[in-house]
Amino acid sequence: MFVGDPLRKAKLYKMQSCFRCYSGPNFGGDNAAPCSDSRLDFEGFPPSPCLGGIRSNILYPTYVFRIHCNS
Repeated sequence: MFVGDPLRKAKLYKMQSCFRCYSGPNFGGDNAAPCSDSRLDFEGFPPSPCLGGIRSNILYPTYVFRIHCNS
C-alpha cells in the first residue's frame, strides 16, 4: 500500500507513515504521538533491532473545509 507520493525523494516535515521502534518490553518505553519522535520513528525500517517491538503507523490527512460567503 502506498501513502502519499511513491515517487517523492525529499523528506517531508511531517511523516505520513512511519515505523515506531519500542525500547521497553511489550511495546513500551514511550508515550509520544505516532510519527512525532525522530529518535523512535523512521520512514523506513529502523536501522537496528527494536527490543520492545515495532509498530507501523499510517497518518491520513485531515482536511478543513471553509466556506467563504460574500455579502
